Amino acid sequence: MRVTLLLISGNNLVSNAVILLAIVVSRQHGASASATGLLLTFASVGSLAGALAAPRLVNRLPIRTILLANRCLWAALIPPLLFGTRPPQPR
Repeated sequence: MRVTLLLISGNNLVSNAVILLAIVVSRQHGASASATGLLLTFASVGSLAGALAAPRLVNRLPIRTILLANRCLWAALIPPLLFGTRPPQPR
């Protein structure tokens, strides 16, 4: 239980840091407030989809499997953010 608590706490910290980083980087690259809001909307839709899928996953899979899959997805999806800091330039 303690390990799960630490994993979830770390997940919350990292996910909030990623959201803050997305806001700061988008504003530094000249994105408008509406574009930044749209970016956050997409992130929120993904979070909502995960929240809606969670009860079904918990009934079908062991918690350990769900947590491991979550960690693997984060490990796969966070590194590309390091290379995606330049938005497309207008022509």
